[in-house]
Amino acid sequence: MTTFPPIGQFLLDLGLISREQLEVALQHQHKRKERLGELLVTLNYISEVDMLKVLADRYKIHYMTSDKLAQLSIPRSVLDMIPLQYAEPRAVLPILYDKKNSILSILASNPTDLKLIKEVQLLAQCNEVKAYLALRPAILAAIKYFYRSDDQAFTTLGDWGKGKESVIGKHPKPMLRKSQVPAHPPEDNQASILEDVRVMADKEAAGSQIISDSVFIELLNILISLIELRKDNFRGHSASVANFAKQIAEKLKLGKKETFLVVIAAYLHDLGKKEGVHPTLANIRNADDFQQAKKYAHTPVRLVENVNFPRQIPAILGSMFERWDGKGFPEKLKEKEIPIGSRILALLDAYEDLVRTAESEETKVGNILNKISSLQGKAFDPDVVSALFDIVGRPDDSTQESIELRQRQTVMFVDTQGTQFTPLIGRLKDAGYRVLVARDTDTAISTLKNNEVSMILSEVNAQPLTGVQFCQAVKTNPNYSEIYFLFLSNEDEDPRIITEGFDAGAEDFYTHPLRPEVILAKIKRLFLQMEQRVSALGAKNEQAPVNRAAVSGSLEDLALPDLVQLLTNGRKTGMLVVQNGEGEEGRIFVTGGMVINSSYKDLEGEEAFYQLLRWNSGTFSLETSVTLPEQKIMTSPENLMLEGFRLMDEEAAGKI
Repeated sequence: MTTFPPIGQFLLDLGLISREQLEVALQHQHKRKERLGELLVTLNYISEVDMLKVLADRYKIHYMTSDKLAQLSIPRSVLDMIPLQYAEPRAVLPILYDKKNSILSILASNPTDLKLIKEVQLLAQCNEVKAYLALRPAILAAIKYFYRSDDQAFTTLGDWGKGKESVIGKHPKPMLRKSQVPAHPPEDNQASILEDVRVMADKEAAGSQIISDSVFIELLNILISLIELRKDNFRGHSASVANFAKQIAEKLKLGKKETFLVVIAAYLHDLGKKEGVHPTLANIRNADDFQQAKKYAHTPVRLVENVNFPRQIPAILGSMFERWDGKGFPEKLKEKEIPIGSRILALLDAYEDLVRTAESEETKVGNILNKISSLQGKAFDPDVVSALFDIVGRPDDSTQESIELRQRQTVMFVDTQGTQFTPLIGRLKDAGYRVLVARDTDTAISTLKNNEVSMILSEVNAQPLTGVQFCQAVKTNPNYSEIYFLFLSNEDEDPRIITEGFDAGAEDFYTHPLRPEVILAKIKRLFLQMEQRVSALGAKNEQAPVNRAAVSGSLEDLALPDLVQLLTNGRKTGMLVVQNGEGEEGRIFVTGGMVINSSYKDLEGEEAFYQLLRWNSGTFSLETSVTLPEQKIMTSPENLMLEGFRLMDEEAAGKI
């Protein structure tokens, strides 16, 4: 593999910058933590096009300038292949999709990052990703322009990248000498850039990225969840199966490594399966179901068997249709001949399918548990079934506790007509929930002030505030930020509206056809999870507001990443104070599911958070009666922690 000199020295040798300019840029880089090449362009020491020429020649790849980028026309369908939440923090822009060959072309500031390419390929569900080079500021401007419809996005770049005369000694910027002209000259239009591009040599570097187990799990969670955004009732299905799988593995006292492998398999178990096709051991009723199950059962195995996964992963996925009584396939294994991971996932996949997809009375929790109970010792391992019942309740004892739980919850509907959600409202009332209905958002706001509301279900086209505006108002108000917010729509919504709803803080988005039983089952799950989180945080009175609970503990017992995830997933509001063994103190501020700021010594924002993330010993306490500071962290908690882990991994590898 070719070894190149540092980019600064390389540009200096080419005569494109002066040593004085390089020294100034290096001083700025120490403070701003930007890439040196892009910083040189920002300082106008070198033009954007000359910088791109050098990088394109170095990595043998085509590029696109900001001027050309501003002239593109990108279909919305192409943009939707990579959600904004993923594209913006990674500076990745989809520009063209070859549907016939399933090839997605993207712009990236680091187009040789094989890990990024594989992520995009999995996220977009395409056969191949072709990456082209652009500088990060140009890509971010394009993301604002194409995703956010910001017409001023490119104009705000101003003179960026124009390569003005040097500010040190008026050192003129020389042109490239003929011998230094890149082998791949700049193209004049989009079509020619997208032709005849070199294929990325990813086989050579496959498996070269080394990341921690926790980062890998988080990455899978994000990618699979983004894929499932397109799958209607199965949004979040794999993450839910993985969450249950971890709990059951721990109850069965599996080892740390074995538990890790089961969780990985849980995230991958539906990979590659067609939307609407979801066979499980509980819904195979006839020969046609059996043939369909056999057709799709091995799709995830085929997709992962060529990847360098531990051999146990394909084994778990390949045996999910083996039955406890030996009447399954493909090997007709029985009882403990079946891998324990397969036994766990077979049960959880069936349980989640019953909760999420059935349209009849079978979706009621008691009937679902009865269905599972009838199959234990036949399709399912009795020990695994017992572990699941320990978590979600048993058929015989689920009634009284569930009734008491539901009676403590108040659900408010925002329904302008007052009738369009009547079937669902009736279901909730029959189940024992207290239900309130507001005809507009003004009434809803007044209702919030006078009632302890646990959940809001709102139509999209509310008035006078839209549903998205109302959701954002609720989630940014510390008094209401912990209320669950769900959108309901009787029509197929524009994907942009759905994205805006999730960006505003909504927990879920249900569109046509609305299935009351499915939504009711999901509501119960959300409330059950809330109760479990309250218990986990040590609330003394389960009826007390969560955001007033006093919480403290040891970082050895509850690691800081887990603690932050617990607080943000639970949409807690307050200040997390952490102290290490040396008496140093740091603070992390959370509200509405977001980390908004952090402080440690003289650091603030993300830099402070990344330092605190390194602490693995000490104490923590959560203070809820605090005035929150200005928001300085804008990225999601998942991406914030992933970036922190990445920095730690690079530091451990000696790259920083």
